[in-house]
Amino acid sequence: MKCVSYTRTMPWKNHTGELTIADQNQRIAEYLAEHKEMDLQKFYNRIYIELKDDSTIYETLELANSYYSYLTKCIIEENNTITPEKIDEQINELDRFLKNPYNNIISNLTILEEENIAIVIKDRYKLLDFNIEKEDLSEKNIDKLISVLESLVIDYNLEQANLKIQDIEETIELKQALNI
Repeated sequence: MKCVSYTRTMPWKNHTGELTIADQNQRIAEYLAEHKEMDLQKFYNRIYIELKDDSTIYETLELANSYYSYLTKCIIEENNTITPEKIDEQINELDRFLKNPYNNIISNLTILEEENIAIVIKDRYKLLDFNIEKEDLSEKNIDKLISVLESLVIDYNLEQANLKIQDIEETIELKQALNI
């Protein structure tokens, strides 16, 4: 006597006779493809329900980040030669980005806002007395800008700790002179 629930949960099993491994693999692939499509439809439905005109870029990215299969699909569409390890790395990078408490800009811009994000970033840094031009935010200059901002963060942290770069350099020179 066959257990009905057992056979229903394994659609690749043949109930009338034995299947070859190739046939089983084909049925498994079909089963997974169906469920992948159902998962995507579920995600699209969730987008329709949760995202509104006033939703922020942050909320949109957070929703996308909650669906691994959707993210992998998007990443593969962007670069079809990417390895699974690189896909996971990009998803982890997005996750770290979203957990960063300083995402003020994407948390305050709605998905339908037509403001130029480069201008918003420029204006924000201008309020903090940093002169950044719109051209500095172009894709070709982004590495230079990141380097400058990292230096500013280091300077800020040193200032908060009441340290000066000159003092640190003198300490290093002293240690080298004493062979410590």
